[in-house]
Amino acid sequence: MTVPDLRGERGFTLIELMVAALSGLVVAAAMGAIVVASVHLRSNLGDRVDANQQARTAMEKITQALNSSCVATAVAPIVGGTNSDDTHLVFYNSLTDVPTIQPNLVTVALTGGQLTMSTATWASGTAPSLSNPNPWTFNTGTATTVVLLQHAVAATVNSVAQPVFQYYGYASNGSISTTPFMATSTTPLSGISPWPSRG
Repeated sequence: MTVPDLRGERGFTLIELMVAALSGLVVAAAMGAIVVASVHLRSNLGDRVDANQQARTAMEKITQALNSSCVATAVAPIVGGTNSDDTHLVFYNSLTDVPTIQPNLVTVALTGGQLTMSTATWASGTAPSLSNPNPWTFNTGTATTVVLLQHAVAATVNSVAQPVFQYYGYASNGSISTTPFMATSTTPLSGISPWPSRG
C-alpha cells in the first residue's frame, strides 16, 4: 500500500492568514469610507434640493403678492419712509375685485432667522389723491403672518451681510436705474416720493 502525498493538502500559514485578513480589513475600511462619504454627499444634495424648492415656493408667493401691488396710480408701489429697508419689503396689494380700492398692507421681512409675509387688511380710507397720498388705515393688530422660509439668513460677502431687498427707480431716460435708492437701512427709501416720476 502506498502512502498518499500530503504536500497537496497543505493549508495557509499563520503569516499568510494574517496578511489576507489585514488586506481584507484595508479593503473593507476603504469601502466603508466610500459609503459614508456618499451618504453625506447624498444628504447634502438632498438638503440643497429641499432648500431650493422651499425658496422657489417663497419667491412664487412674494411674486404673486407683488404682481398685484400697484393698486392706485397715485401710490408708490413700495411704502417708503422707515417701513421698507434691506430686510423689510412693505407694499400695498389687492387680490380682490372690489370696485372701491381696499388694499392690503403686505410686509415681507427677514427677522429671527425666518422669512415671513404679514398681511394686514384694509380698515378705512379712500383712494389717495395729491392732497392726501396716504389716506388708508389697516388692521395691523390682526395681521395674518405666514412663514415663507425657516432658517433663512442674509447672504454674506467677506463677512458683510448683503441686503435681502434692494429698491430701484427709473432713470431720466425711462430705463430702470442700476443704482439702488439707499445702500444702507439708516434712511430707507427716503429719496422716494409718493408720486414717483416715470421719466
